[in-house]
Amino acid sequence: RYHNDEWQELTTTYLNQDAVYSYFETESTGLSTFAITGEKSAETPPSGVSWLLVIIAMFAVIIVVIVALLKTGVLTRKIK
Repeated sequence: RYHNDEWQELTTTYLNQDAVYSYFETESTGLSTFAITGEKSAETPPSGVSWLLVIIAMFAVIIVVIVALLKTGVLTRKIK
C-alpha cells in the first residue's frame, strides 16, 4: 500500500487464479494505491509434467541400450 510517500507492506493471502487473473486478499487501514509484488521462492516444487518427461526419457534410454546390446550380441553370448 502506498501511503505518506512510502510503500507499506501488507500481509496478503493468495486465494486462487483463473485463466486471466490471480486473486489475493488483505486487510488495509485505508484506501490508497496498491501493488502486488513477490519474491522467488528458494524451492520450486517439481512439475508433474517435467518428472513424467524424465521418466519417459530414462525408459527410452534403457530400451535403446538393450536393443543395441542385443544387436551386437553382447547379451546373447554364452560365457565359457
